[in-house]
Amino acid sequence: SPQEHEAMENMYKRYDHTSTLQETIQKSYKQVDDSVELAKADLNEKFLLLSEQMKLRQEELLNVIDELGQYKKQALKEQNEQMKSYRIQISDGKKQYEKLISDANLDIHKRKIEIMSMIQIIMNNKVPLSLVTQPEIKFLMPPKSISSFLTSLAIDNCDRPVPPVIILEKVTFDTMTVSWQTEFDEDVNVISNRRAA
Repeated sequence: SPQEHEAMENMYKRYDHTSTLQETIQKSYKQVDDSVELAKADLNEKFLLLSEQMKLRQEELLNVIDELGQYKKQALKEQNEQMKSYRIQISDGKKQYEKLISDANLDIHKRKIEIMSMIQIIMNNKVPLSLVTQPEIKFLMPPKSISSFLTSLAIDNCDRPVPPVIILEKVTFDTMTVSWQTEFDEDVNVISNRRAA
């Protein structure tokens, strides 16, 4: 009967398909081995490159640390010199104050004006009265960013669904009929060879 004939034809097609697939599987063993070697070589190459870039970055950061250290020491040295000069200015102001206080012949109002003027000059000296830079340098390497980076390194097994076969079934002046089938559907080869009427 036509039904039996069609069923047998489908079964033979399935047999042909499995034969082709089996040949592909046999060839795939070597492809897998080759792919494993390529993936390992690529991984080793990338890690070597990463290691070299990390080494370069390490050198850059070590230089930054040295530069920061020199800058901080110089800034603190300059501030220390400013403090010495300022302390001398304050000491001189104390001596001037004691001299003005001990001068019995000096008019009290004039003495007050001189003392207040001298103190104002000292107090208005714009020297930094806190550390201009903190005597501390730290290397920042947040554990989360390391863990995120390491987790992002992965192996892709490259298993992707095969794109479906799209068939334009019918076109009219205002509609279009499209069908699709995947490799797992029957009669893929037949359908893929069909043409729109």
